[in-house]
Amino acid sequence: MYTHYHIGFTPTKIEYGITRYVTETRRLYRTLDDHLKKSASGYIVGDKVTIADIACWGWASAARKDLPSAYGLFHVSDSI
Repeated sequence: MYTHYHIGFTPTKIEYGITRYVTETRRLYRTLDDHLKKSASGYIVGDKVTIADIACWGWASAARKDLPSAYGLFHVSDSI
């Protein structure tokens, strides 16, 4: 994810890049969160774990650890 790169690894901090990718990351996570709010099962697709849930799990887990402001956003289990 570009946000992690711009915040932690780029040798030169470019404010535009950081702002752009943090804003986009928040938008994407908010979209996922809004979808999960509406999901009766709590899964992204259907009523059981699918590849969609598995694909998003790593990113959601990383966001909770690396982007503290994103922590309270998710309608997912605290087991992440």
